Parts: sequence; structure tokens; C-alpha cells
Amino acid sequence: MSIACFWAFFIPIFQGPDEDIHADYVFSLYTHGRLIQGKEAPLALMSHPICLYLTQAVYGEKIKHRYFVKVPTDYGTKQFFSKLDREVPKMQPHTKGYTNPIMVLIYPVGYYALTAIWLGLMSNFSHSITFLFFSARILSVLLLGIGLTLTYLTMKELGLQCWQRYLVLAVIAFFPLTSFIASYMQPDNLSLIAVSACFIFALRWQKTRESKFIWALSISLSCLLLTKYQFFGCTSIAILTMIVTREIYLKTSLGKTIVTMAILLFPSMLAAILQYWISGECSLPRIDVKHWHWFPVDTESHFALKHGGQALSNQIWNALADEAQTTYTLNGQTFNSFWGNFGWLDTPLVIISPDFDHLLRSILILATWIIIALTLASLGKRIFLFSHFVRQGKWRRAIYFACANPVMNSYFVFVLLLFSFNIIVYPSFSGQGRHWYPLMLPIVLCAAGYAPSIFPSRKARKIFFVSITSAWILYSLVGSYYAIGCIKNRYYAHESAPINLQQLRTSPIGASCSVEALYYMNVYPTFDRAPFHGPYYLASPAGKEIGVEGWAIDFPNESLASNVLLFIDHNKMYQANYGLENNAAVKQMADEKYRFSGFGLLIPTTDLKPGKHTISIKVVGKDNTTLYSATKEINILIE
Repeated sequence: MSIACFWAFFIPIFQGPDEDIHADYVFSLYTHGRLIQGKEAPLALMSHPICLYLTQAVYGEKIKHRYFVKVPTDYGTKQFFSKLDREVPKMQPHTKGYTNPIMVLIYPVGYYALTAIWLGLMSNFSHSITFLFFSARILSVLLLGIGLTLTYLTMKELGLQCWQRYLVLAVIAFFPLTSFIASYMQPDNLSLIAVSACFIFALRWQKTRESKFIWALSISLSCLLLTKYQFFGCTSIAILTMIVTREIYLKTSLGKTIVTMAILLFPSMLAAILQYWISGECSLPRIDVKHWHWFPVDTESHFALKHGGQALSNQIWNALADEAQTTYTLNGQTFNSFWGNFGWLDTPLVIISPDFDHLLRSILILATWIIIALTLASLGKRIFLFSHFVRQGKWRRAIYFACANPVMNSYFVFVLLLFSFNIIVYPSFSGQGRHWYPLMLPIVLCAAGYAPSIFPSRKARKIFFVSITSAWILYSLVGSYYAIGCIKNRYYAHESAPINLQQLRTSPIGASCSVEALYYMNVYPTFDRAPFHGPYYLASPAGKEIGVEGWAIDFPNESLASNVLLFIDHNKMYQANYGLENNAAVKQMADEKYRFSGFGLLIPTTDLKPGKHTISIKVVGKDNTTLYSATKEINILIE
């Protein structure tokens, strides 16, 4: 929790995935002081004026996916946050906004209502927007502490030995993904609590069959439904099948089984009705439906179902292959973000060096496939055992034993649901490692305990368990150490010496550089950027910031440059952020040493008059004494 608390203040505001729209829902509920129905007002990607203000003040939208953009230089200081509080717009947090947050439609209300209540309590101490924002983040840290406690109790119910419980708990607690998820506003830590509570009460009922645990389980499931739909789905399926098959195994009367199921499901039905009342009669704005990889849509699957045949088989195959690629391959987004890619998937964890980290990821993917193979072998072993029971006429025992472990089965059901979901929404959805976080316990137990159950030797299983968990803990500790540097380099600017043009010697040799992207920034909360017209021409509305990205090298010295300068109309100078990773340079020059030759810059145009302007690029050589000029200029038209 101490690590997560540090991260909560270290990660810049709104640099957790979707934290801006999560916060928008939280502050909207806090402002209204009640639940919001989506049909009350039009939905917007961001609706609360406080969140819009914070986004602009901390460069929230500019930083996303742009490694060259950093937080304001004084971010994190007392002066910065005092200014942030002082310049809050007149519409204070307790004043209603004009639109509703889009998360009203997408996510259930549980986490957001809880956090709004928490902010209401914290507002008794201060109405400072800085204080309220970080109070919401600290709530995530507190939820992590509760979730880890319940995770430990779940393992105790599963019958794990004390040393096993501590090893698994250390794996989860020190895992970099855990610290990151606990550092910003999002519902996953509440999901971890609800999932763990469901496991505990299900396992307690399994042992005692006392009705109080069914009541507690029913409340926990309803809370999970109001937190994350997908985890309610996989957890409820695993638990309900366990309960039904146990009743069948014990030959419980049908009437008593129906009563048990009614008690179990009734609170969830009420929760579903409440959630439908909130979001059932609203829909996505048209522009948001079209936003690729922002919200999953089923356009392609509808087309495949309509035409059937080859189109349908292609949709299924491509979707399954895509999910397997992103989850279980070295370059997969889910795989890499699970093991360490922070922010908006633009802050990769690099341990020691890029080459060493690549080797480490290769070892991780090899270990992943070994564990998958062992898991499938263990499943096959159990299926053979269950079929043996069925052949002996012990079918009740077979189906109960197959469903007896709701913890592991919820994980297996989740994997099946995730692959099935991708068939419906492919290719509009992009998986991430954080999507798996509330099931960290069964993930670790599968790798360390379930997979090696194929081994006949108890000693071999114990060695495997200790090896996997110990290696995972070592990775987590080392990864947590290097994560701090990666996050610092990503978000916090390094002080660079100012460029004195008079001390630079202009070379007649042209600069070796290339512009890879040219665009103007739209005002949030519309889309990230407008399509660029070409790498050296752009028509931009007045007042927009123009983004220029590319690479540059010191070609005469066959080395990286030291800096890149951009000039507007050969007059006003801007210093780009140089030293970014750029694969285009490696490909163009056929040399790996140019990998970090990228540059990027956002240029303000508020002072430019409408009409034609030029942007010229100059490259400062390795020795900081030579200036190379690009032979081609960028032409922009301010409209």
C-alpha cells in the first residue's frame, strides 16, 4: 500500500487510462448529490467543468500518446497546486454541469457512487480541488488494502498453507500493475474486493451450507454487478454452478435448491433494475460510436452474421487470433501492459536496458506458454478423471468435482467470455492487462498451483510453486524499482541548456531528418488529432497547436544529434524534445544506433495571422557547435 500511495501522487493527474472520464462521473455525482439518469441530459465524453479545467491545466490530453509532451515544469510543487486551486473556474464542484458523463452508459454506478460519497465526507475538511482529487486517488489505495486482505482470506478458505498464502500475496501486492491500478481513479480495486468477498462466502457456504453465507454471497454478487459487469458474469457462473452441482451431489430437494437460488439472485435482480433505471434509456453520441478503439462496437460482427458463410468464419477466426495474439505473444498489447506498460499504454517498463528487457519479456512469454501447456494437461487429466466417474455411474460426483472450485473456474470462464466478447466487437476493441486485474488471485494460483498439478510428485509441485512465486516476486520488486525511473522520464521534463544560435556554426551540408507526422490538436473532449494532409503541408484552423513529429541525426558524424530546432517563418524558435524512440530512423538508415533519434513538439499558433506560414527545421550536431538546415520546409495554412 505504501508503494501504491507513492504512485498515487507520482502519476500525473489524468495519466491513468480513462481516469479523466472516470473522474468526470465521480465529480458529476458529487456535484448532483444524487444518482444521475443518463436520459436527463445529453451524454458527453467529458461533462464536468472541473474535469475540463484540470485536463487543460495539467496538459492531460496533450500528453496522451505523445512522449515528447511533459507535465508543466512546476508540476508537483506547492506553488503549482496552489495555482491550480486558485484558478478553478467560477463553477465550483457543487454546481451542476450541463451534460451527463458518458460513463453513465458504459459502467455500472457502484464505484462512482462510493467515491462521490467519499468526496462528500472529505469536503468537510477542504473544498480544494487538489485535495478532493487526491482524496479520490487515496480511496483506491485504501480499497487495495481491503482487497489484499480479502485475497488472503480467500486463500485461507482454499486451504493453502501459510507460506503459500504469503508468497502469493507478495506476488500480487508488489506487482507493478497492482501499484499502478491503485494509483488512480477507476473501479478495479472495488472489483477486487467484490470478487474476493464472493469467493470467501461461496467457499464458506460450501463447507458449512449455512444460510447466512448465502445471504452474504447474494449481497456481494449484487455489489459486483454494480461494479463491473464482466466480473459479475464470470464469477456468478462459477459460483452458481458450484452451488447447483453441490446440491445435486448431496441430493437436496428441488424446492430447497430453488429457494437458495432465489435468495442468491434476488439482490442482483434489484441491482440490475437500478442500473437499468440509470443507463437503460440513453445511448452513445454519434461521434463516440465512430471513435475506433475507444468504445467497442459490433459493426463487423453484424455484417458477418448478416452474410454468414465465409464472412462469419473469417470474423470468428480473426477475432480469436487477435485475442490470442494480444494476450499470449511477445508483442501483444495485453501481455505487455500486464507485465508493465503504464499511463495510456505509452510508458513501457524497461528493466536495466531495452535489450535486457526484451530478453526478460521473451523469457516471460516462454514461461507463459509452458504454463498454458501444463494447465491444458492438468485440465485434460481432470476431464479424464471425471469421465471415469461418469462411466462408473457417479455422474453427480463428477459434475460437482468439476465445479467445486469457483476461484479457478471464474478465471477459466473469464478467458472464454473474453474470447467470445472479442468475436462480437472485433476489431473495435483493444485489450489491456489491467482488464484481468480483479482475477489476479486465480491467475497466480493457476500458474503456481493448478498448472503443476499434472506432476505426480508432491515435491515437484512444491518446487514449482516456490520457483514461480519467488521469480514473480523478484520481477515485481525489480520492476517496481525501475518503474519509477520510467515514469519520471515519461512525464517529467529534464532540464536542458538553452540554445545560443550565435555560438553555432552553420554547415553547408543539409540536415538528415524526416517529418513523420504533422497535425493540429483539436480542443478536448473531441478527438485527439485531425488527419494530416501530408508530412510537409497542413491546413489548420486558427488558434490550434500544431504537432510535428519525426527523426533527425548528425549524418556527417554518423551519430545521434544533440537537438532539433524549429523556426516559424525563419523567426521565432522552438526547441523540440529530442531523443525519442523512432523505428522509422532505424529502418531508413539500417542502423540500430539511430533508434532514439526521434523528436516531437507542439507549436502554438495563437500569434500567427491567417494565411501561409513556414516551419523550418535545423539540427544541432553531436558536438553542439554545428547547425544543419533541412532542405525542405513545412508549409502551413492558418485558416
